[in-house]
Amino acid sequence: KNSPCDRFVDRCVECKLPINLVHCLRMLRVLEMQSADSVRDIDVVVSPVSLGATDNVAKLFLLVVKDPLVGDQLRPQLKSLLFLSTATYPQNAIHVAKAASNVVCAFARHCLSVPTTVFIHENNVIGDMTDDIWELCGLTTDLPQADEDHARSPNSLLCGTRAEALWVYALRPVVDLAVYACVIGRGELLRDFCVAKGYELLSGAVARASPERASELLKMIPELACSDPSGTDRTGRLVANPEALGVLEELMVQSIPFLFKFVERNEGKKPFRS
Repeated sequence: KNSPCDRFVDRCVECKLPINLVHCLRMLRVLEMQSADSVRDIDVVVSPVSLGATDNVAKLFLLVVKDPLVGDQLRPQLKSLLFLSTATYPQNAIHVAKAASNVVCAFARHCLSVPTTVFIHENNVIGDMTDDIWELCGLTTDLPQADEDHARSPNSLLCGTRAEALWVYALRPVVDLAVYACVIGRGELLRDFCVAKGYELLSGAVARASPERASELLKMIPELACSDPSGTDRTGRLVANPEALGVLEELMVQSIPFLFKFVERNEGKKPFRS
C-alpha cells in the first residue's frame, strides 16, 4: 500500500506471490498449533507468537486479492485457502483464523468468476466447508470421553461452545462465497450450501451463540434471502431465496413459547408456511 511502485500489485501477481501467501497462512497456523502443543501444563495459557507476522501477511494478501487475476492464479491452492477459514484453531491462533476468514471474504468479493465458481462446485468445497463448521460448532455428535478430557486444556483445539469466537469467522466466508456467486449469475454455491444443511447450521449457531455473536450471524440471513439462486436478480434488494427466511422462522419457534406449542399441536407444521 505504501510502495512507491504504481504497479506493486501487478508485480506481486506476476511473481505469483498470492500462492506463497496461502502457504504463509498455513505455516502460521501450524506454528501456533505447535506452540500450543508444546505446553503440557493445563494451568499455563499459551500466548500468540505470530501476531505481527500474521498481520503483515493478511494486509499484503488483502491488497493483492483485489486483482481479479488472483482468482485463477490461486486455483492450485484454492481449496487449501478456503479450508483454512473453517478449520479449528487453538486459542492462541484465533488471529490466524480471522486473517484467513478476511482473505476468503475478499476473494469472494473480488475474484469469483464463472470458472472459479464451477471449480468450487464440482469439488464440493462448500459442502466440505459446511461439514467442518458443523463440527466446529459442536452440532454433530457428542465428543468421546477422551476428546472431552483433552478439550479441557486451555491450549487444545477449540470446538463447540469453546470455539464460539471462530463461528463467525468460519460461517462468513461460506456465506460470502454463495452470495457473491449469485451476483455473477451462478447459484450453484447457494444450492450447495442448502444441500449441506447450511440453513440448519446457521440456525443452530445463532441459537447457541452469545448475543454479540448472534447478531453477527443474524446479519447473514437477509444476505442469503436476497440472493437469487437462479441468477436472474443480481441486485440483492429483493427476497429471492425464501428458504433462508426459514432460519428466522425456526428461531422464532424455538424462542417464543406460543409458537413452540403451536408446532407441537400441529405435528411439526410451522405457522408461517402454507
